[in-house]
Amino acid sequence: MLRNVTGLVLAVYIATHLFNHALGVISIDAQDGLLEVLAPVWQSVPGTVVLYGSLIVHALLGLYALWVRKTLRMPTWELAQLVFGLAVPLLLIPHVFGTRVAQALLETNPTYHTVVASIWASPMAMVRQPLLVVIVWIHLLIGLHYWLRLRSRYRHALRVFYPVAVVVPLLALLGFWGAGIELRELAAVGEETVTQGYGPSATASPLSREDEARARARLASRERKAYEIYAGLLASRKAAGNPEMNPFGVAENRRNLEVAIDCVYRQRMIPRRFTVEDLFN
Repeated sequence: MLRNVTGLVLAVYIATHLFNHALGVISIDAQDGLLEVLAPVWQSVPGTVVLYGSLIVHALLGLYALWVRKTLRMPTWELAQLVFGLAVPLLLIPHVFGTRVAQALLETNPTYHTVVASIWASPMAMVRQPLLVVIVWIHLLIGLHYWLRLRSRYRHALRVFYPVAVVVPLLALLGFWGAGIELRELAAVGEETVTQGYGPSATASPLSREDEARARARLASRERKAYEIYAGLLASRKAAGNPEMNPFGVAENRRNLEVAIDCVYRQRMIPRRFTVEDLFN
């Protein structure tokens, strides 16, 4: 139940975020206009707690389900959802730390102008961001489909859902492309500066040079720590609760999960420490 609730919260955010991207087919100012409406919702204290709490809990529940499996044999659809789900953090961490975390540490204000320009200036980001959109959307669709597939109303509504499922990411990618072209044209006539590089290093900060350097160092350290935590969680799969594979079994996985919870709490990404039992009650 908790996994479904957190998944729905993330689905709402993803859908609105992609719709915001899609406005790039109109103009980048249209993107920033909707962002000004959505940002106060998701960046408020309740919105931040709900969004990032859902993201962390949903990911931890997915990893826990992977840990306790005694075999990796599974249906093709489940394998696809698992692979795409595991790929999301690898692609998402640079984006989150380059925007939201940088906003908190460097006191910057990311907009579509700054973020799209910096992505277009980075070949790696130009591959990573569209790939992230596609992978997240496919993971979401697989989860929704296999949750709703036994409901009769859902089967009747597929004729509507199917074209929406195709059009939303397509428009989001076209919007990203259109916004980038618009910024290039503005830069060509001197009305826009194309930022070199993607992430916080591409964003001007109001901090002094010394404070900014320290903040960027903390930011880089936290990003590396996020990768280390995720790599550690994935590596612990070999200790998943199969007594034949590891005599410590579930007890070791529980400790891994508790360490992960403590780490994300100390990074102030969740409002309080909670126990493993809280995830499943």
